[in-house]
Amino acid sequence: MTTTIHSEQLAQWLIAQSPDAVTYSDKLGLIELWNASAEQMFGFSAEQALGQSLDIIIPEKLRAAHWRGFDAAIAAGLTKYSGKPMATKAVHGAGH
Repeated sequence: MTTTIHSEQLAQWLIAQSPDAVTYSDKLGLIELWNASAEQMFGFSAEQALGQSLDIIIPEKLRAAHWRGFDAAIAAGLTKYSGKPMATKAVHGAGH
């Protein structure tokens, strides 16, 4: 007997099981997806993060630059670093 997994279910499972932090926000910067690895990396549970602004993980001194880049990416339909890894800084739920 074979079980068919629908592509949406498979995508949800892969994101949930990913060892990498996976987050997603809407066009307003409100968090809509937050997996277990994001919980570990950023120190906020999914319950705490979902529906919140990305500001919860963006250091205050970097927020203006972040939102300029975010707005530009939304307007252009792609990011400046599309497809390339990029190091960045974030705030942990514990404050560091």
